[in-house]
This record gives sequence, C-alpha cells and structure tokens, in this order.
Amino acid sequence: MILYYFFVLVIFIALGIFIYFGLQQLKNIEKQKNKHPQLTTKGDYFAWKENRLKESADLEPSLPAPHKEEIVKEETAWTHDSIYEALGKIDWYQFEKFSETLLSNEGYAVERKGGAQPDGGVDLVAIKESDTILVQCKHWKTWEIKPKTVREMLGTMSINKTNKGVIYTLKGASIAASELAAQQGIGIEVGHGLADRALCQLSKEQLDSILKTDVHHCPKCEAEMVWREGNFKPFWGCPRYPRCRGKMEHTGAR
Repeated sequence: MILYYFFVLVIFIALGIFIYFGLQQLKNIEKQKNKHPQLTTKGDYFAWKENRLKESADLEPSLPAPHKEEIVKEETAWTHDSIYEALGKIDWYQFEKFSETLLSNEGYAVERKGGAQPDGGVDLVAIKESDTILVQCKHWKTWEIKPKTVREMLGTMSINKTNKGVIYTLKGASIAASELAAQQGIGIEVGHGLADRALCQLSKEQLDSILKTDVHHCPKCEAEMVWREGNFKPFWGCPRYPRCRGKMEHTGAR
C-alpha cells in the first residue's frame, strides 16, 4: 500500500513539473508575440527562435585565415630543442640518414658505407672538391665516446688515406677520448651542435621526413618496417621477410 502511494506521489510531482515548464514556455511565446506581432502561432515562434540561433552562430568571431595559418605554423615549427629531442628518439639508421642529409645540404657529395652491412669503421664518406671527410655515426645518448672509438677512426683514416675524420654522437666524449681526438685532428660533433646545424641547413619538410619517431625503415631494403611480437622478444621486422631478413630490436639512442 505504501508503495502505491509512493508511485502516485511521483506521478503528481512529474505532472506538476511538466505543467510548470509548459506554462513558462507559453509565457515566453506570449512575450515574444507582444514584441513581434508577426508571430501568430507556435510554429512561427519556433521558426523565429531557430533563425536567431543561426544568426548568433554566424556572428561568432573567427580568426582571419592568415592568422590561422600562422598558428599552425608555430605549432609545427622545428626548434633546436625539438630537433635534439627527436634525435634521441629515432633509430640508429635514421640517425645515419639524418647525418647524410645534413652533409648533402652543406654541399658535400655523400657516399653511405653503413646501414646493415659491415661499414669498415666508417658510415659516410663526404666529398667536396678536394676535401674528403670520413664520418662515423654513434647514436649514443647515454654512452660517451671512448679512446677506442677514436683509435678505430684513426685506423680507418689511415686505410682510406685521408687526414680528416669526424664522429657524430649525442652525448659527447670522455676527457681521454677528447684529448686523443684533438691530437689526431679528429672532430667530435655532439647532439646540440648537430641540432643547430640542422636548424640552419634542413628544411621543415626534410626534418619532418627524417625525424619521424614512429616510422622505421629496413636498413637493408628501405621498406617501412612492422612491429612483430609473439613468443619471442618483440622487434621491428622487414615486411618482405623471408626475402629480406632486416630487423631492428632497439630504437632510440643508447
């Protein structure tokens, strides 16, 4: 019995709310009729209200098209910090391609020696007129260049009969390695210096293409790699497997 009276009470409350809002709507209609005599029916009133809403939307302030383009440009523009951060996230093969593009834009004819094949201690050979530079790319963010790496570069320079060599890395070199490199005329270029050069030499389109952190290309055939996982350690693999067995277990600087 109590439940019955409860439901009756709920129905009466709902009915009262419905009547209240209905009366408020009628008052609004009568009010607008007094202001606008042409609104003779409810249909006229609702049509008038819909038109007012459309007009309000059309009158909302919007930025001129050039201003919008400027904002998009500002959001996507590369800076020293964003380039340096991306250099730490790309894979080692992208780092080699970045170095190659940087040298090419500076006027060098660049021959790639690295990739998935043994590089003989040199990843890039950059030539401009009579100037030949051997480049070793060490995609290291936490590891320092040690004297061993400098000695390897020195041996490669001797084999290739050139007196110019440079090591590209992100973090830097130990004191002993820096001193040995300076004695032998070997340059060590670190991440911040590379980012500065890239900001000056590379276009936005080139940076967008090279510094994609979510796309990896096979170092053997250049195909876009796919993420493989299963009952094994996950890795980036070539989609052309088994014709191409290129793989990459680690992305990002070490």
